[in-house]
Amino acid sequence: MTRKFDADEQHRRSEIARVARELARTRGYDGVTVREIASGAGVSPVTIYRYFGSKDGVLLHLMTEWSITIFEELYATADQRSGSIADRISEGMQLVIERAAEEMDLLTASMSSITSSRNDGVSIEGFRPVFLELARGSLGDPEWTGASGAVHILGHVYIACLLDLTVGRTSLADVTTNIETAAALLLRDVQH
Repeated sequence: MTRKFDADEQHRRSEIARVARELARTRGYDGVTVREIASGAGVSPVTIYRYFGSKDGVLLHLMTEWSITIFEELYATADQRSGSIADRISEGMQLVIERAAEEMDLLTASMSSITSSRNDGVSIEGFRPVFLELARGSLGDPEWTGASGAVHILGHVYIACLLDLTVGRTSLADVTTNIETAAALLLRDVQH
């Protein structure tokens, strides 16, 4: 069941998210604490726990907000992508990776919240709908369901590439090449 928030609660949640986003952008995962978020938002730490469950819950909320924005950009730019389904999905994922790299501290904080042992039960498997939406947005087709198994595997490669990027093991150019190669291999036979 999803809880509905009144206008005051929505405002508090938005302010908490704004403060957490700024802390994550400037300090990364370790620089974000519930106490500092609460202080900056003018609420008690209990309020953070009530609305988000934990620091990782706040950061996952930020990732969700960011994802919604990037999905809108993917759909809006879908007609600029051409070629095979693999090419278009690869180009869309590369766009997402490039946007994520523009805010490396926020990306690092978000990726750390996914891999944290304290993350309230969110697993990579829970991102299956996100991976499918990345493909749909890349293609500009909100109904597309083809090759969802391959897209799920490509999504795991995408997460691995983001993790490599955040720990500095792989350059942005190499990460985008890895996505392009994985998409070509996994989706080479997909026609629609």
